Amino acid sequence: AKCRLAYQRLTWLGLENASIHVGLVLMVAYAVCIAAYSVGRSDLR
Repeated sequence: AKCRLAYQRLTWLGLENASIHVGLVLMVAYAVCIAAYSVGRSDLR
């Protein structure tokens, strides 16, 4: 799995932390899109 994702230098703990970080960033971006849509600011999407 690490070779396919180009994470050769990361340890398994680092890979887990990177996955958590990516998940949190995507959740925040999704929350911003939902908030922008709910207030009618389509330019923020």
